[in-house]
Amino acid sequence: MEHYILKASIKNKKSHHNNLIYALNKAVLEVYKKFKHTFLFDVDFPYPFSFQCFFSNMFDCSMFIFELEEHFIHQNINCKLNIVIYHDKLINTKNSNYAFEKVTQALTKCNEYLDSIKKSDNRVLVVTDNKKQSLYLNNLWLFYTHFVDNWSFSDYKFVATFLQLMSYQEVAKAHQINISNGWRKEKKLNMKVYYTIKEMLLSD
Repeated sequence: MEHYILKASIKNKKSHHNNLIYALNKAVLEVYKKFKHTFLFDVDFPYPFSFQCFFSNMFDCSMFIFELEEHFIHQNINCKLNIVIYHDKLINTKNSNYAFEKVTQALTKCNEYLDSIKKSDNRVLVVTDNKKQSLYLNNLWLFYTHFVDNWSFSDYKFVATFLQLMSYQEVAKAHQINISNGWRKEKKLNMKVYYTIKEMLLSD
């Protein structure tokens, strides 16, 4: 059985105060309930500041990341995650001990990859057997995090409105600013680039 393991933890360990941990766990569970049908197993929290889950395909994995990070924005949660997406294969077997051992080995590898990206410029790492596909997806996620991580916490209210309304004219109206300032906000936040990268990651 092919599956994708998504393992994530809060990027800045110094920020692991109780309020942020509570907000992360609450957000993950809320998005999980919305997409529960796409999960192979229930979401698991091995540590308060991290979680892991299993999906049958890359699309569901990527969709969950977008939904969770956009949930952070809508709820004004200042949280950045290091994320690993690990493609694994499990041979069908009736031996539960063997299956458990293989999953444990895969999760151990995920932990190792999660540790490795703490020293890199990216905070999302995709690991598959297809090196060309992995390189392509990792480059897209690098562009994605570049734009998202450049948004300041004070930008979240505008980003949230753009995600809902899309049009800078409608965003300007919602925030009671003139249309030219709405256009400038769209340019400053690189919203069109964000939409494009999201579409590319969800179409692969």
